[in-house]
Amino acid sequence: MQTGEYYYRKYVNGDDSAFEEIVRIYYDGLILFINGYLHSVTDAEDVASECLLFIAVHKKRFNFKNSLKTYLYTIARSKSLNFLKQRKRKQTENIEDYKSLTSSAPFLDELVIKKENFKELYEAINKLPKEMQTVVYLFYFENMSYEEISTVTAKPFKQIDNLLYRARKQLKEILKEGYPI
Repeated sequence: MQTGEYYYRKYVNGDDSAFEEIVRIYYDGLILFINGYLHSVTDAEDVASECLLFIAVHKKRFNFKNSLKTYLYTIARSKSLNFLKQRKRKQTENIEDYKSLTSSAPFLDELVIKKENFKELYEAINKLPKEMQTVVYLFYFENMSYEEISTVTAKPFKQIDNLLYRARKQLKEILKEGYPI
């Protein structure tokens, strides 16, 4: 499997079809990351598109010292914060899009339980302070290293370590409250 950097090099060298692979690799993850800041999937999709457009237009800005993923997520963070500055923050509810489950397949119960567990975990993560939410998302859902997270969030390596430690501890307490033993 080729990396994003491979496809970006191809794109910079004139292969426009390589950019489609970059979008395929990073678009969904960017939306989830940005949604953590904006709390609106529609706005997150717009900002994610802006991020991808930015790297398409400004080909020479990426220096290949860090991963393309780190570079994109740094841009996404910056554009998300700018988005919040430009507009007054609207309080909107996140509406989960659940498809109707009309099938009587044997795994239906398991699917419902998985969705409920995911929802509880998502709600627990949302109870964390913003900087902890970001670090948890990048580490566990995007599989970024401490070094990459440090670059994206502009926080020192040790602070990332401390945030993850405290976030795990708080998540354990939050989830324990939801499941009395």
